[in-house]
Amino acid sequence: MEISSSAQLGFVEKLLQGLDEGLPGALFRLGIGFATISAVHRLSGIRDLDWALVLGLFAVLFLLRVVPAIIRKIIPFSQEVQVIWWKRRQLAKRYDSYQWRKLFWIGAGMAIYMVAYRDVSFSHATVSSVCMLAGAIGLVRWRVLRSQSQQSKSMSQTVIRPVV
Repeated sequence: MEISSSAQLGFVEKLLQGLDEGLPGALFRLGIGFATISAVHRLSGIRDLDWALVLGLFAVLFLLRVVPAIIRKIIPFSQEVQVIWWKRRQLAKRYDSYQWRKLFWIGAGMAIYMVAYRDVSFSHATVSSVCMLAGAIGLVRWRVLRSQSQQSKSMSQTVIRPVV
């Protein structure tokens, strides 16, 4: 059955579609960042080695790309949701800053974890800061590119009348 209206999307589709946008997307990535340090500690058994957290972060970023791809292959989603996700993937391929801005929220989640659990070390602070700095640069670049794209669209739609 094909669904043509976003009002008819199921709860799960609406939830998955919203995980990449606005506040829900930011909160989702904050949660991932918050869980990353603890997960790396538990899985590796190593507390304060820089490389363990860096490798753990790379594993998280890898899983953030692979798990959705697997879910898209296994679970049949409506055509509308598949088109939305395809457009987002094309956007991410075209503008790297779209992906880099995700690091900001992951780094912020790591920073919140450090404050909440008073688990601050040089490696934690460094990785979190690098994520937030790279993500902030990506976020600013994304906003600039998006506004330029919107301006060029509006300019192309403007009709220029010759002066008589």
